[in-house]
Amino acid sequence: MDDIDGDGDLDVVMANTWFENQDGKGSKWAAHRNIPFGRVGPYGMCVRTAIVDIDGDGKKEVVMGEADIVGSKVVILHNLDGKGRAWSKVELPQSFTYGSLHSLAVADFNGDGQPDILVNEQEELLPPGRENPRWVLWENRGSGIFKERILLDAKLGGHDLRVGDVDGDGDVDICSKIWGPRDWNAVGGKMHVDFLENLTGRGKKKESKNFLSGGARFWGPMK
Repeated sequence: MDDIDGDGDLDVVMANTWFENQDGKGSKWAAHRNIPFGRVGPYGMCVRTAIVDIDGDGKKEVVMGEADIVGSKVVILHNLDGKGRAWSKVELPQSFTYGSLHSLAVADFNGDGQPDILVNEQEELLPPGRENPRWVLWENRGSGIFKERILLDAKLGGHDLRVGDVDGDGDVDICSKIWGPRDWNAVGGKMHVDFLENLTGRGKKKESKNFLSGGARFWGPMK
């Protein structure tokens, strides 16, 4: 939810449609099916959404990723007129065919003051032949440039990840669980919850520790 049309109240964004809160009280709505994104998969049209000023221009963009469909894309949607009547779409770079991305988070992971974009693939709905769901971060380098980086490629899928400063050291960490385990996953087909500690630019080394059936994983500097 956010103020899509600039009238001071909250509207709702859902896949290819946003809903205008016409009376500002939530009792009268108008559907605008003009968002250029969203495909119908086996469970309908499913997306994950964040509304944030991704480029630092003082205006909020809609970051949206597909879910529950193979070949998922992640895009940045620019509200061109500030009223939700005209949109442009920018696809984030992808170096391989993605599976279902049932997770999306936007946060400053490397401490440079610019919001980055994070997803992870499910263990279900991977492209044929793949058994390695990946956790992917797009580093925001400014001026509309995003660098795709694979944070984790360890046969551990994710679903509805969450981010925050888990260990109280001032940076943003990642926690995720799965929806349905696959026999080939890294913990012998068990359910798992995973914690990725952010070591970006800090030069820290810590011992790994068990976290349910998954484990603590670490990532280091982005170059």
